[in-house]
Amino acid sequence: MNNELVKHLNRISQLKLTFHRISKLHYESESMKIWARWIITHRGLFTSSQKSILLPDDEVYDTQLIQELIDKGCPHNHAKYLHKWLWEQTISINKNYQMTAEVEYGGIRGIEPVMLTPCYNNRYCLKCGNINTYIKISAYDKLAMSLKNNSYLSNINDINDINGYIWLTNVLYTMLDGKGLQWAVPQQLMLFLKQQLNCTTELFASPINHYYDKYYSLFEMDRIYGSKGNFFTAKDNDFKEGCFQINPPFIDSLFTKTSLKILNLLKIANNNRKKLTFVYIMPIWKDFPTYTMVTDSHFCVKSITLSADKHSYYEYSTHKYIRARFNTAVIFLSTDDKICNKIYDDTIRRLFNYK
Repeated sequence: MNNELVKHLNRISQLKLTFHRISKLHYESESMKIWARWIITHRGLFTSSQKSILLPDDEVYDTQLIQELIDKGCPHNHAKYLHKWLWEQTISINKNYQMTAEVEYGGIRGIEPVMLTPCYNNRYCLKCGNINTYIKISAYDKLAMSLKNNSYLSNINDINDINGYIWLTNVLYTMLDGKGLQWAVPQQLMLFLKQQLNCTTELFASPINHYYDKYYSLFEMDRIYGSKGNFFTAKDNDFKEGCFQINPPFIDSLFTKTSLKILNLLKIANNNRKKLTFVYIMPIWKDFPTYTMVTDSHFCVKSITLSADKHSYYEYSTHKYIRARFNTAVIFLSTDDKICNKIYDDTIRRLFNYK
């Protein structure tokens, strides 16, 4: 493993811990959710400027970060200071490490070994330098198989390279630590959508939590596992027809950008007389204009509401189902108004209510 890369990730890890400490929020989960939202939003909304491996590059003023800190009890002046401090630290870290996000081109190789050892609860510990990361054995096997089967990389059968890529991938997603920003749709529902609608692609997933072989994800490096890249930078021609599943991270601005893009794609497909369908999963929040924009669209052929405490999401990292404490909408948007003729509300609710 590249020693400079390990040092870089150590600096990011320290930044994350320091952000929580000086934010003075009572619960670590609150500051970590703000941290993850900040990274995911900037890497999602300002895609053209993201060159670093994890931290944002755009330096765009983030009023939402300030407001989130205030909402959690942080004084206004301290919230503004934290915003300024976070960007200053990020700029410094990125400046001192120039390797781009496209580390798949041999950039991770170096003298620092990656050690793999079994540990409790059917997990492996991957250690490089002083950074340990833990991964379910089933998830490790899934990633290793994806690396071996993906033509994006050559000569990837070496176990040291495999462990290096898996270590890096798991470290990156663990550093996000979004505390539920993106729970996955239950696997039994994904299978149902594939069988009934020939849905074969996820627009928001990761190498660890994807169900279909075709998926889009956050990091450029994910392509080595078969990811098709970032949905927001994908070409319109990739969505001319077919069925796609959408379950974005639960971030308001990402829902807005996603909705605007898919409604435009549906308009293009409709003009070209193509059958295009999106199965859109979103929470039903109070004062959520994006939900209204989507459900009021003439492309909305069905919307099913799942009541709070009566449905569950799936967490791939733990293989556990998480009971949702909020209402969720399953929205079918399509140029084909007959696409849901065999999709019944009770079936969707049953498949989402796995315990």
